[in-house]
Amino acid sequence: MSRILVLGATSAIAQAYARRRAAQGASFILAARREDRLAAIAADLKACGAASAEVLVADLAASGETRLAVVERVTVTEHYLLAEKVPAIAPDRRARRRASV
Repeated sequence: MSRILVLGATSAIAQAYARRRAAQGASFILAARREDRLAAIAADLKACGAASAEVLVADLAASGETRLAVVERVTVTEHYLLAEKVPAIAPDRRARRRASV
């Protein structure tokens, strides 16, 4: 079973991707600023077949402490979806990935 971290989970593109993967039984960690919208998305994903959908309220453009909390969650996932407007998350990881290709 896939575990997927969705950053910027309230964006339309992130939701569309997550719904497709929910139908395959994936588990999710959903990160975004608005807890009310995250809760609604989590419920929708469970209704679509997701094994689980955990909510992580975080302003990804905020302090390093907030980013660190999200990055710590990344280490326990197998797949990643980095949705729009998250340039401050793990730029070194993206650079290493490009260098290894």
